[in-house]
Amino acid sequence: MGNEAPDTEAAPGGWEPEDFYRIRVPEDSQISPNGSHIAYSEQRMAEGSWDVLNNIFVVDTKGGQPHRITTGHTDSAPRWAPNGKRIAFTRDTGGGDAYTPTQVFMVSPNGGKPQQVTHLPDGASDPVWSPNGRYLLITGQEHILDDADAWHAAQRGDDLPAVRTIREPFYREDDDGFSYNWRSHIWVVDLLKNETRELTASENSETAATWSPDGTKVAFLRSAVDADVRDTSTLWVMDFKTGASRPITTPAIDAGVPNWSPDGKHIAFTGSEHLHSDNHEDLYVVSSEGGEIRNLTQGKHFTVDDQIVDDMRSEPEIEPWWSPDGTSVITPLSINGSTQLASIDIASRRTTLITKGDQHVYGATVSRDGSKMALAISTDTSPGEVFVQPTGEPGAATQLTNLNTELLAERGAAKPEPLTVTASDGTPIQAWILRARGGGEAKAPTIVEIHGGPQAMYGHSFMLEFQLLAAKGYNVVFGNPRGSTGYGRKFSAAVFGDTGGKDYKDIMSIVDAAIKSGGVDANRLGVAGGSYGGFMVNWIVGHTQRFKAAIAMRSYSNLTSAWGVSDGGITWTDEFGGTPWEKPAWYLRHSPIHYVKRMRTPLLLMQSEDDLRTPISEAEQLYASLKKIGKAEVEMVRFEDQSHDLSRSGHPRLRVIRYQKILDWFDRHIAPLPPHAVQAPAPPATKVTAAVNHPARHHAGAALGVA
Repeated sequence: MGNEAPDTEAAPGGWEPEDFYRIRVPEDSQISPNGSHIAYSEQRMAEGSWDVLNNIFVVDTKGGQPHRITTGHTDSAPRWAPNGKRIAFTRDTGGGDAYTPTQVFMVSPNGGKPQQVTHLPDGASDPVWSPNGRYLLITGQEHILDDADAWHAAQRGDDLPAVRTIREPFYREDDDGFSYNWRSHIWVVDLLKNETRELTASENSETAATWSPDGTKVAFLRSAVDADVRDTSTLWVMDFKTGASRPITTPAIDAGVPNWSPDGKHIAFTGSEHLHSDNHEDLYVVSSEGGEIRNLTQGKHFTVDDQIVDDMRSEPEIEPWWSPDGTSVITPLSINGSTQLASIDIASRRTTLITKGDQHVYGATVSRDGSKMALAISTDTSPGEVFVQPTGEPGAATQLTNLNTELLAERGAAKPEPLTVTASDGTPIQAWILRARGGGEAKAPTIVEIHGGPQAMYGHSFMLEFQLLAAKGYNVVFGNPRGSTGYGRKFSAAVFGDTGGKDYKDIMSIVDAAIKSGGVDANRLGVAGGSYGGFMVNWIVGHTQRFKAAIAMRSYSNLTSAWGVSDGGITWTDEFGGTPWEKPAWYLRHSPIHYVKRMRTPLLLMQSEDDLRTPISEAEQLYASLKKIGKAEVEMVRFEDQSHDLSRSGHPRLRVIRYQKILDWFDRHIAPLPPHAVQAPAPPATKVTAAVNHPARHHAGAALGVA
């Protein structure tokens, strides 16, 4: 089994929205301590229903057919015991009950009946084995009853309206709902004595616990709201025997998951200084006793962490780890449209890529001796597969699973071409064009897609939405205007206080470059985007008439009204330079609804009714305004019981309907190119060993400390 996807030719008709039900996605690839096997959670659809199933599979790193070792509906987060003889995992214990908390289970790598390890009333997750295999650290949930009568009624399945008393600035979270009365704490399970006890019990939440190499200490994160009303996490270390703990970092850095050096003297973690909300992550190292915190990636032209957005997955999985000799840290990097793994030398700060190719490495773990890695990789033409790679052989990844081979052979998948884009002020912008049905000489209608964030990035990862549009006869143009991550902090922070400025101009430069590349019908352009991308769609239709149709998904229209309603709105003061009452004219001037009288482009608004990131009132305001003025066609599609993350983790049926709504809107207003007008050659084979090659290459290279 090699590391190349098979050559596939686009089938007649290409992709259909219902093909989503056939896609299988591997997640959380975990290599065994001795490197002989990889456990992973596979997400797929249950036949004949809209249920999403997750099961644990194990595959030999030498090859062979993966075998399923669990049969539940929600099995995920596999974690190997140090001796490789057991796997801990999490499972929703529900069976139709009103309240079904997740618990930790254990199973043999060969399968069999799982054993339930935890029985916490509010659930447990994130199992972490102690070095000697006796203990499991877990994250336990604590529900603080605000209205006990309503809570207990809900457990019985009764409907009793609740009363909530709010005192915290951050009291709701998208996809979770009310969070002010929930806390996370660290617990430990003694597997020898079959006992579970709580290690932390502060008024804040503690998560991301990890053992020191000798098992005597535990590092963890404690969340709090800092003096500037920002939700932040600090790194703490606890003595496992005495329970005494102390902070290692301050709220000046929002810390990520800690990882101990082999000698236990240092801790590496990803994090971000509170220099605006630019989502730019760096890699830090600090003594486990506290003291000076070293930023190993300051000034680099990449972003530490996985920042690629696609419609197959929502949460990054990779955590940094140390080399066995303690001289370097291996971490994910978002760099020029790819997510790679890189080794960062502690002494010199030199960065060396240890994976290569146009790809999205979204999962990675390493064997105990550091010689072998388990990887989960998506590409432009593959939703995701599991690979194994020797750590010292960049690009030499061997594919172990073929979860989507049959589907891809049947449907085909087009690979985007790089676009050469220069912004109006000379800044290079990375972008791509996915040609309609594989390309051809005829000019095709073209849809411009804008990602959310804006601190995120498009890149070499499978997007079913893009493949559907291309299969139906549209070019798809997408890129990373300023504000995107993956090109350094300066690039992602370039739009602070200038929302709708440089970013808008960069998007128009991408459009112009696509037209210049040929094969684009400049008179039949559409634009679509979600979240911040939806905001930009609303902004664009108020500032230009170049587009024949537009779709704004989970969007903002009024920055003032969203400020105190969005679960993240209160933090916008960093990015916008003040509050709505301090800068009322700025908020009005930078809100798309301010330009509603200029809007003439047919606009489809798609919003989730339970979206707490971009509340549905943002779509309602713009919808009502356009109806009142009556100068532009507008429709609104509302998705019941869905959050901001509908396109990545929402109800499967609604995700398929969303795809169909996108196609229908553009078909109605921008007729696609007839199938016979576009040639459909076989797309090139996808090689995970291919070198990164694009016009923005100078953003990262040997001169910038990346080899």
